[in-house]
Amino acid sequence: MPEEGRDRAPGVLVLAPHPDDAEIGVGGILLRLRGLGLRVRVLGLSEGEKGTRQPRGKTRREEAEEALARHGVEPRWGGFPDGGLAEKEEEILSFAASEIADFRPLAVFAPSPLDPHPDHAAAGRVCRRLARRFAGEGGEPGRARGGGPLPGDGRERGLPEGSGACRFWLWSDPDLREEPTHLFVIDGVFEEKLAWVRAHASQIPGPGESRAHLPGGLDILERVRRRDGRCGRRAGRRAAEPLREARGGDARGLLVLEDVEALLAGPRDGPGAFEPSRREGRCRGSRF
Repeated sequence: MPEEGRDRAPGVLVLAPHPDDAEIGVGGILLRLRGLGLRVRVLGLSEGEKGTRQPRGKTRREEAEEALARHGVEPRWGGFPDGGLAEKEEEILSFAASEIADFRPLAVFAPSPLDPHPDHAAAGRVCRRLARRFAGEGGEPGRARGGGPLPGDGRERGLPEGSGACRFWLWSDPDLREEPTHLFVIDGVFEEKLAWVRAHASQIPGPGESRAHLPGGLDILERVRRRDGRCGRRAGRRAAEPLREARGGDARGLLVLEDVEALLAGPRDGPGAFEPSRREGRCRGSRF
């Protein structure tokens, strides 16, 4: 795509506290979006410089940039301190708001504010504040207060009617401390997602290496398999990524999404969405 046309193409934005968080949290969704030609921009809030494990001969930022480039994902780096994002929330809010105004995304993704990692929780709080600011709390969806539509009429881009509103999504941590409202099925790209996570090789201990620093003794690949596998079983599928809308929502129950239009469109029961209790009897009332 020509550079001028690429700059006008629709896309999504991800708030990633550390270099591997976007892939871990919503890598399957990002692969589906890239497969449809949508742009993906990842805001790397920190460079993971305080991580117990660092790549040999390069930084975690460089490791991440190589992995993102393979999938045509655009990185932007905030330069905020690893382990200190909670003390920089106002600066992060300004950074992310500026990127939203420039990029005009169809959706924004971030970790849950209930994630036990302080950096992840800080990014989630910022996302919720952005949702109130840009989704026009008490106003028209998709319009910044006092500004124009974000990101514009989706019909201009061949997207479904109603996709003009920017949606803000939070992904659940591996232990699902925040009950998801949506599960996005990633069966068709799950192996590709795992390969993308493996690209952060510095974060996956080899045989005989210490795992004492890992939450629950699980590396990033094992945590992805556990969370996405459990969510997939709940949806009656192989793998799914758990989400909540950042502005909250009604209590109509868990919905499973199978296509990107349902993820970007407004209604919770839009195209490609169904309740697992209706689709799979064995999922009725099931828990993780």
